[in-house]
Amino acid sequence: RGSCSGNSSVGFVFAMQHLSAISPNLITQAGELLFDVDELMARPGTSFRWVERMEASDIPSDPEGYAAIVQKVVAEGKPLVLQNATNGWNRDMFGWKWLGDNYGSCEMNGSPRDNDTQKDLDGWTVGEYIDYVETPPSLRSHPRLYGKDMECPPEWTQYVMSRVHPWFVYRGEYDLIRDLPEGLQPLNLMIYVGIENNYTPGHKDICGSLGHNIMVYADPDAYAVWFCVATEDMAKAAEYWRSRGASVAFDNYFMPIQDLACAPFPVYVIKQREGDFVLVPPESVHQVVNKGGRTVKVAWNTITTHTIGLSYWTVLPALQNLVKPEVYRIKTVAYYGLIDRIQRAQLLCGNSSPPLVAGSGSGSGAGSRKRRAAPSSDDATDDEGTQYRACDGVITPRAPRPMSVAAQALLHDLGELIRIVRHITFHETILPDPLSCERWTNTFKYEFPQMPVPVRRSDPEPHTRTCDWCNCDIFNRSFTCMPCRKKDVDYCCLCVTDGRGCKKRKTRTTHNGGTLWVRRSRDVPCCDVLLYASFRQRGRPQRT
Repeated sequence: RGSCSGNSSVGFVFAMQHLSAISPNLITQAGELLFDVDELMARPGTSFRWVERMEASDIPSDPEGYAAIVQKVVAEGKPLVLQNATNGWNRDMFGWKWLGDNYGSCEMNGSPRDNDTQKDLDGWTVGEYIDYVETPPSLRSHPRLYGKDMECPPEWTQYVMSRVHPWFVYRGEYDLIRDLPEGLQPLNLMIYVGIENNYTPGHKDICGSLGHNIMVYADPDAYAVWFCVATEDMAKAAEYWRSRGASVAFDNYFMPIQDLACAPFPVYVIKQREGDFVLVPPESVHQVVNKGGRTVKVAWNTITTHTIGLSYWTVLPALQNLVKPEVYRIKTVAYYGLIDRIQRAQLLCGNSSPPLVAGSGSGSGAGSRKRRAAPSSDDATDDEGTQYRACDGVITPRAPRPMSVAAQALLHDLGELIRIVRHITFHETILPDPLSCERWTNTFKYEFPQMPVPVRRSDPEPHTRTCDWCNCDIFNRSFTCMPCRKKDVDYCCLCVTDGRGCKKRKTRTTHNGGTLWVRRSRDVPCCDVLLYASFRQRGRPQRT
């Protein structure tokens, strides 16, 4: 990250200069992509393994089926292929002819990519690229242009999402991205139109998200070959790429096939044909090459309650070290996901009181909650919380109520999200806000130092600021340099704790000299309640 002073541009430029210094030329030539996947798999002692496949129509709709998918793809961290996922679909709707006829005049932003230079070309329209795809290879202006990260037509989005399983729907019930305000939801539903020997270098899907990729159209002999590394071997794969002077964090190197065959970890191989639906585990290093002709794929990513833990605890610290933007705003995703689960829990429990979230309805907040009805005289509860019922003079333990499958899933979601949001709150705690210093002192018998009152900042769109050093997303609180306040400079709490920030700061102590002050963009009442409850149970939190 360079020195301990400066802004994000300094840190980002340093990272990119360091990257270019260790990898001056990592372009993959067409000759390196000449291989036969079946012959590779037959070699003795190879690191390649075929990926497990299952029929898309055989996916059970019960919770046990979802648990099996989660166990395979998320817990074990291995890719999975659902084959024949497009049976019965309108195939002609997904061809490049339909794409050119209906969206030919639309501009392609940052696409296509020239695989011979690894540079994205500007000024192309969808129609111009479709003409390029339909041109014979010997007459094309560029040998290998890859139509990647193209915006998915709304007709395709509606068609595909109405036919894939609800577990995998983009911004569906299981996708935490759906809980974000519309202005904060990232666009990650893309299409990929490729030709022979187009490739995507080794990389990881952003922010530990779960990858979905379905081939909706292809020439008769066309297919895509995937090389995937299991989640548990991500560190080994990253070191393997680093030994070649590359980085899986910057998508800058397609590992030669002969090197992957000798890798010191298993490499899972997929031969994706039309109709194959690939599920890519979080943090799985993978690279893809198109073979045999032209293909069209639809791809998207989701963040679920089973993957957000990996995103928060593992991926975010790595992104900060790389000075790389988060894009998905994981902290905000966890917060709004928790709000949604609290509201679901209230509905499930038949609680008619308004949710404990600011702005979630009139009269919301702790002071407006209705009191619970007092327990009947026949009920009692001991010190350990066990409920008893008195019947005919005999006191017997009350039988626990059976928990539905929906309640069990909701309990899991709440536990995971509360753990993350509570940790976020610990890192952004600057007393006496949100609770008065006197109240905390009386409760916990700990004398907190006097802190200046935070400066409140009115953001038109909360949770949209980023740290001007590490580029991480600022969830709620941050520090700003008062002499530089006109430049609208923000530093996250972690950077200030580690001694990074503005050059004008006189001391490492954040509030000495009056140069750095904390500000926040909005109130987060549910976080305050979580923080207070956690202190009552555990005492003073350990800051990490």
